[in-house]
Amino acid sequence: MQKHDNKIGCSTLIYDVKLIGQKIYMPSQRKRQDWGLTLKLLMKCGVCYAINEPLVLYRQRCNSVSSNKFSLIKYNVKVYETVLGYPKWKAYPYFLFIFLPTYYAKILKRKRDSKRYLAGLQR
Repeated sequence: MQKHDNKIGCSTLIYDVKLIGQKIYMPSQRKRQDWGLTLKLLMKCGVCYAINEPLVLYRQRCNSVSSNKFSLIKYNVKVYETVLGYPKWKAYPYFLFIFLPTYYAKILKRKRDSKRYLAGLQR
């Protein structure tokens, strides 16, 4: 299960309610609830499948709810507490030493992949 970072975009997340046997709802918090939903689904299913091509275009705006990454820290920790059941003493170190390194690696990979994808479109 991917507890380090949300690599599955919520806009491309699909699950079969009949197969799972119930609807899974997002946690009731203001931010990072999409990641909480993904974790809940993965805990219920235990497996996910992916394709290696972009399915959606993602717009980043400077004033969006999630644009200030520092303000998201407490919400990331909240996901560890409410969805995964971690106590605070475990949630904060997990965020600092596991989430942050994988998050920055994801950002670097996204930039590299975006450049490659856009270069392919220009051919």
